[in-house]
Amino acid sequence: MTISDLYARLRNLFNVGVFKKRDKETVTVQTEFGRTLEAAEVFPYGFIAKAKEGKALILSQGGNAGSFLLLPICSAEGAPELQEGDSALWSKDGGFVIARSDKTVELNGTEHGGLIKIAELKKELEKTNAFLKAFVQVLQVPVTEAGNGAPSAFQTALKTALSALQLADFSQIENTKVQHGGN
Repeated sequence: MTISDLYARLRNLFNVGVFKKRDKETVTVQTEFGRTLEAAEVFPYGFIAKAKEGKALILSQGGNAGSFLLLPICSAEGAPELQEGDSALWSKDGGFVIARSDKTVELNGTEHGGLIKIAELKKELEKTNAFLKAFVQVLQVPVTEAGNGAPSAFQTALKTALSALQLADFSQIENTKVQHGGN
């Protein structure tokens, strides 16, 4: 092997291609040398993405252009704004999850505030239910109109209005498929 053969193999280890199309799992890219390649992208374990556009990095095994792996399509288009130390998963059309270096996580932004602490929510909702139960109990005790001793019309109206209603059951409001922690 000559020096120029070695140089050609090293030079051919990595090439850049432009994404052209996707057909199910097969991606077509065109290299900077005008060669069209079709292959499935190679992803690390536990991750996959289906890009719509971007650049492809082509790894030619041993510098042999005929034996290649197509690494995932790369594009920073649509990426959310990150600070130093942040990481993100995003889609070109705007969906994203950011893991911030300050130990916060953003799901498609921050305008709707934080996630609900379900245990705290249940505790507060049970306080509301306890108040309503006590209110209904008070209505069960007959109250007479001042002066004439007749049953209270107001109490009767309240009992009638509330008798058709049930107290809320919050026992099934938690979805344990998505979990969160922190403050």
